[in-house]
Amino acid sequence: MVQEAALCENKVDSMSVRFQRLTEADIVTQSEWLNRPHVAEWWDACKSVAEVRAKYLPRLTDTSTVVPYFAYLDGLPIGYIQSHVATATANGWWPDEHDPGVRVIDQFLPDGQSLGQGLDTQMVREFVQFLFEDPTVTRIQADPAPNNYQ
Repeated sequence: MVQEAALCENKVDSMSVRFQRLTEADIVTQSEWLNRPHVAEWWDACKSVAEVRAKYLPRLTDTSTVVPYFAYLDGLPIGYIQSHVATATANGWWPDEHDPGVRVIDQFLPDGQSLGQGLDTQMVREFVQFLFEDPTVTRIQADPAPNNYQ
């Protein structure tokens, strides 16, 4: 299993988050993270490594409209974050969106003890900056569950 960062808030603010696209080697870690109770409550129905592999391997291609990343702080994985093209999102999530430059983001922290310490906020802030480095990105949206206070 991958060693994770559990950091206090003041240390987090002084460090920068790095994003690395998921690889096939990350699938086992992603599966383990998705099965943690505080993540499974809000995220993905994939439970087995085979289910995670089936769902996430197609996202590892350059043609995927969903792009998954692990977030790293001080060399340790601290979270999962993904962007996807709003106009290509299935199931009618964004039916009124017609701008192909709009990205939607979703994320979680695998370490439940890191919740509420500012780490997720920093990860999102830096990911938004990262996405806007692409000149084709025009806007970034999120769709948090209103009752998810973590």
